[in-house]
Amino acid sequence: MLGLPDALLGSRLATRRMIMREFRLIRRPLGVFAVGAACAVGGILLGTADADGVTGSISGTGSGMNVTMSGGSYWAGLINLAVDGGGSIQTYCIDLNTNTQVGVEYEESSWSEGNVPNLGKVAWVLKNGYPTKSTSDLLTAINLTLEPDLGSLSANEAAAGTQAAVWWFSDGASLAAGNPAAVQAVYDYLVANAVALSEPAPTLSIDPLLSSGGVGEMIGPFRVTTSAASVALTATGGTITDDLGNPLASVGDGGTFYVILAAEGSVTITGEASATLYSGRVFITTAESAKQKLIAATSSPANTTFSVTAQASEATTTSEA
Repeated sequence: MLGLPDALLGSRLATRRMIMREFRLIRRPLGVFAVGAACAVGGILLGTADADGVTGSISGTGSGMNVTMSGGSYWAGLINLAVDGGGSIQTYCIDLNTNTQVGVEYEESSWSEGNVPNLGKVAWVLKNGYPTKSTSDLLTAINLTLEPDLGSLSANEAAAGTQAAVWWFSDGASLAAGNPAAVQAVYDYLVANAVALSEPAPTLSIDPLLSSGGVGEMIGPFRVTTSAASVALTATGGTITDDLGNPLASVGDGGTFYVILAAEGSVTITGEASATLYSGRVFITTAESAKQKLIAATSSPANTTFSVTAQASEATTTSEA
């Protein structure tokens, strides 16, 4: 039960907005291949998200190296996700038995939608592993708890050890003997100390995406879930209100709003927020065929938006004879 690709060759898939050259991941004996190219996420502003959260496609891999797991040799490390609208994030694999490739599209999802075991402990590994913790901080933590002390720790070793620890919890795959001592130490430290954390909040989502009612009625409620402090609301052709019918310009996490239309038809409501994409948020593919599941390795600022629709119709009356 293990995880990412090893090598990547070939051609690109078509993305939502443009046709990219397709790359194919080629398997080595007993291995799965990863996708990659390094990307820094600290302080980066991610692109626009839809009502389901941040979306993007794989663009390459970052820090990592080949390791031997129980079952074979695998490339273990960071996977770069190019966010729709601009920016990029780093992720790890949480689905070792399934391949993926450059160009495959993903969307932010809940843990229940991801359906991967032990995500609470994976979340701890991400908060205490690389790159959330620098190589120097991780080296210090390891040397305080394990013996003998490590003399050094590279980014490739730190990423590989963190990915291997993630696979232990997500796929039940253990790091085999014979790997570099630094990779083994990172893996041992993270696996031994992991405790289950709660699921992080989504960047921005709304339910439902469509609601209908009568002209002049309060249509809704629409409920917002977000990691942002506030979501600015706008609508053209309708009035956004709170549950008492008072005009409403913004809403926070768990807040609700309604829409009143003065005439028959529909109106689009848009929400905008400066949110946070938290480490531990799951990404699943939007492709038709099954692809590897990913998880955000670090937390990053995210400028997000959503659009939902409210429809109003004239009330119909029935005359009695």
